[in-house]
Amino acid sequence: MRSGVQPIPPMNAVYFGVNAAEALAMEVKKRQSQRVFLLVSGTLNRETNEVRKIRGLLGERYAAEFDQMPQHMPRDAILKAAEVARSAKADLVVTIGGGSVTDAGKTLTVCLEHDIRKLEDFEPFILKVSSDGKLDWPEFRPPSVRQIAIPTTLSGGEFHMGVDRSIQSRRYAKRSAIRLWYPARSSWTQHLRCTLPCGCGFPPA
Repeated sequence: MRSGVQPIPPMNAVYFGVNAAEALAMEVKKRQSQRVFLLVSGTLNRETNEVRKIRGLLGERYAAEFDQMPQHMPRDAILKAAEVARSAKADLVVTIGGGSVTDAGKTLTVCLEHDIRKLEDFEPFILKVSSDGKLDWPEFRPPSVRQIAIPTTLSGGEFHMGVDRSIQSRRYAKRSAIRLWYPARSSWTQHLRCTLPCGCGFPPA
């Protein structure tokens, strides 16, 4: 059996039991972020008013959004989202959604920091495994644009710095991107299919 150590990136805080939209607006103001980019669940954006509430509370600090991230976040979709964030001159990335959205946000901040614009630009950031099973973590400058995660499922992506993408069998190293996160407000879970929250370990509202 293999053994090892799973590094956990530092977080500023974990908020719970509060209205996520209002807490986010306060945190953005406290951090003096002026250009907030939202990477959000398409279903949550199109079929509920939760994202609209956040846009309203952000006001002039809202910069842009992307809500077309497919499951398992393929790299071409991340590049599209990164281009929207780059064009908006984002100084903070906020992800609202499940594991694919959360993990896409991690990779997106690396794209912004290292000007990743093409698929081949990802190669220096791939976590490689040697023939003897040892992990070869790439060294690179951590992102200056930070991420706040509002997870709507209990995928656990907000707790670790790796990005697993089963479709393309790659994993990208990530250094200290997520600074704080909010478990989804209980009222948000009413929009989820019953089988999804139950499978993630918590009952629907």
